[in-house]
Amino acid sequence: MRSSILRRLAFVAVALTATTAAFGLPWDIDMADSPGVKAYEQKMRAPAPGAVSQANLLTPQSFVANFERATPEGQALTSPYAADAVNLAKGAEMYRIYCEVCHGDGVKLGPVAQPGRMPGVAVLLGDNGVVGRRTDGHIYLTIRNGSALMPRYGHTMTDREMWSIVAWLRQQPGGAQRVVAPPTEVTP
Repeated sequence: MRSSILRRLAFVAVALTATTAAFGLPWDIDMADSPGVKAYEQKMRAPAPGAVSQANLLTPQSFVANFERATPEGQALTSPYAADAVNLAKGAEMYRIYCEVCHGDGVKLGPVAQPGRMPGVAVLLGDNGVVGRRTDGHIYLTIRNGSALMPRYGHTMTDREMWSIVAWLRQQPGGAQRVVAPPTEVTP
């Protein structure tokens, strides 16, 4: 009888030990105390270098070359899409969704860029606008990769949508590209 009670107590002791967190120490510390990262707590990371994109229904073109916007390759980029009514309408829609909150109508800045909020947001259109002084490739790569203040939107928009914004901006008053002559050298 006594041995039966001792066996039962030993079984209960082993069962309780096996079900506690202490049984796995020190190996389960990493799993139990791992740092949790919540959405939007930190900046979204870019895909790893060398990652291979896969074509799918939404992005049938699986890879689009990316350049720095100040390089000759980046400056030379041009839109592969026609500036037709469909693309211009899509550009207006994308501008309203992603750009208007900061850049407003292009001349008057939006609510995020009002005094006391976000300083340094660029005026896009008009006489002082930056769109007329930039190439299409520069504008496209700024939308895709972001800049100092501007977040990147390459992960949220398709290539066609980003180029449609460029085409829409070019159609706005003050949005046509002005040819800026290179500085001439002065000989003494």
